[in-house]
Amino acid sequence: MQEPRITVIVPCYNEEEVLPKSSQVLGSILTKMIQAQQIRADSQVLFVDDGSSDKTWTLIKRFEAQNRIFSGLKFSRNFGHQNALMAGMKVAGKLSDAVITIDADLQDDPNLITEMVAHFKKGSEIVLGVRNDRTSDTIFKRFTAEKFWV
Repeated sequence: MQEPRITVIVPCYNEEEVLPKSSQVLGSILTKMIQAQQIRADSQVLFVDDGSSDKTWTLIKRFEAQNRIFSGLKFSRNFGHQNALMAGMKVAGKLSDAVITIDADLQDDPNLITEMVAHFKKGSEIVLGVRNDRTSDTIFKRFTAEKFWV
């Protein structure tokens, strides 16, 4: 299989505090993968601003201007996390061989992106990562995650 074009979709809602670090980490991972010829050079990180009221969109526009690996999609208002993911997938699905979703706070390990792409290149159509350690989550988040995954 030739190198795939991937898009990492990052739904964002009032993420101005975490986006500088997230963009640095995700940009670095994709750049290394491009340099290693694991993915195509036109792979990207797509930030989907879900109607943020802070400077999230301003930051996304700055990232786009600084590095072509970043792009953004802005909602007119807040439609919710799942809708932001779906919009990102709809846009990226037309342009990409594979999409990866990750939250802006990077609580899930972004370093697994390389491994996920490797599984995709070996023929897996769906690669799913599931957190098995939720000690950093709030009590509410742990409760809802446990109920969802049971």
